[in-house]
Amino acid sequence: MPVAVLLLLPVVLSAQTIQNATLRRAQQSFENLDYRQALSSAHASLRERLTGYERARAYELLG
Repeated sequence: MPVAVLLLLPVVLSAQTIQNATLRRAQQSFENLDYRQALSSAHASLRERLTGYERARAYELLG
């Protein structure tokens, strides 16, 4: 059974990476302390198709 868990680990980790370019830009802006751009990009990303994790991250960036 532990082998199955190890085989699924990359799937779980890849599910939590941000694929949406606008949200990635928001995350990058946040990390660079450019909060105005982070808020603008996060808000714009909500108008696009996002995974559940990405949508949650966008709302986290918006505060």
